Amino acid sequence: MEEILNFVFLGNTVKNWIIALCFIVGGFIVGKIVSAAVTKLIRVLFRKSKNRVDELIIPITQRPLTFLVSILGLYLGLKYLAMNPTVGLWVTRIFAVLVTFVVAWTATRLFQALILRFVPATGDFGEDKKQVNVQPVLIRVTETVIWVLAIVLMLRNLGYNVTTLLAGLGLGGAAIALASQNTLANFFGAITVFVDKPFTLNDRIKINNFEGDVTDMGLRTSRLRTSDNQLVTIPNSLFSSNPIINISSEPNKKVTETITITRDNGQEKLEQAIAILREVCANCTGIEGGSAAGLQSMNASSYQLNFIFYIAKEADYLESLSRVNIEVNKRFEEVGIKFA
Repeated sequence: MEEILNFVFLGNTVKNWIIALCFIVGGFIVGKIVSAAVTKLIRVLFRKSKNRVDELIIPITQRPLTFLVSILGLYLGLKYLAMNPTVGLWVTRIFAVLVTFVVAWTATRLFQALILRFVPATGDFGEDKKQVNVQPVLIRVTETVIWVLAIVLMLRNLGYNVTTLLAGLGLGGAAIALASQNTLANFFGAITVFVDKPFTLNDRIKINNFEGDVTDMGLRTSRLRTSDNQLVTIPNSLFSSNPIINISSEPNKKVTETITITRDNGQEKLEQAIAILREVCANCTGIEGGSAAGLQSMNASSYQLNFIFYIAKEADYLESLSRVNIEVNKRFEEVGIKFA
């Protein structure tokens, strides 16, 4: 038996191969045990939690824990064997890269799950209860940060001098920076909306001669649905460099009309027309904030009257506007005021 155990195969005795195999198999078994123990510990720690975080963490961490302990067993088994120093060095490097990858992958999934669980898709912020779609932004930012750090660590573990590599890529980095300038501008435009909250999803806004309801907002672009039912895609960079009019935040909609009547109506009917315009909104539903009317200008053939009133935010705009104009027309006909 001793002769068999001492038999040399590929530079190692059979005994060493058996011990290495025990490390590998033992790593898998211990990985299962560690995963079960950590699962039980997490359930105990979060037993009284109302949010049941354990139900979120356990499915994400079980398999990575088993895998980490298993590759640790594989690493110890391989390191136990006699091998070329160069091969041994690369075994260590590959082990470090695998560990970094698994940790980054697990962290990414964990942060994504936490954001989806605890950050509402459209959250209320501030006293005015602004709603901002923050989930995609937070998920992509955390994923980017985690994987950038992971790649730097993996390159370092593979033996690369990261500082020298980054310095050598200085010119290329400048080219990439120029190429990604618009992407970064769009990203910071999204951050500007998130921080300053000039509008929310489903708000009606006006920017750069575009007016519509905000239907979607991503890291690079946002989409507006116009009154013509057209979908307009706008780069987020516009939000940080252009004024934004939030139409939905207005308490009511201002309407300004120019009503023209003939000079034949005379002074008395002119004053009567102005009085009617000032009174007519009081009897129309959907109108709030009062109204104003006055003589704007005149010429040889007509008077131009300026008529201002406000339609309530919750009222039907077209119906309210029509109701006011019909009432004006009716009152003018009753007293004989003629339009030009």
